[in-house]
Amino acid sequence: MQKIIDSDGVVFSSPVYMRSVTSKFKTFVDRTNIWIHKPSLAGKPVMFATTTASTGIKDTNSFFSSYASGLGMRKSDYISRTNKNMNESVKEKEISKFLNLLNQGTEKYSPAIDEIVMFTVGKVLALKSKGEDRKFWEEKKWLDKRYYYPCKMHIGKKIFSKFIFKVLTKAMA
Repeated sequence: MQKIIDSDGVVFSSPVYMRSVTSKFKTFVDRTNIWIHKPSLAGKPVMFATTTASTGIKDTNSFFSSYASGLGMRKSDYISRTNKNMNESVKEKEISKFLNLLNQGTEKYSPAIDEIVMFTVGKVLALKSKGEDRKFWEEKKWLDKRYYYPCKMHIGKKIFSKFIFKVLTKAMA
């Protein structure tokens, strides 16, 4: 796990199995669940790769995206192959966003609503915690932030972030 934390970026990959990732990848998610509470990969670029005989790519990529949102990662490209294009080489346009994220800081990244929600849920849970999760978030200085790292967030997302924080804080009181 430390090698992943120390990496510049991550590529999550899985063949499609029953419209989702394989059980091996689900086991990986279970084993790295600590990263949801202590997002050690926050800010790290991530790309997704899937293969399938025919269908299920959209659902599998949705799973990858949701997992990466919970980790605070900067999401980029999806590379997908089916039986029809399995032998095609990866094109530069398929990885360009990932390469750009590797070469730029977090300031140009604009988190999606689901990423803001996952951050806010984690922050509220950390604030309510008296244990290691809160200590981790305090050390990262995230408890008084809108997001894990400096990034582009337009006014609508800032208002939404503040609103969802108030709603969650009140709901967990």
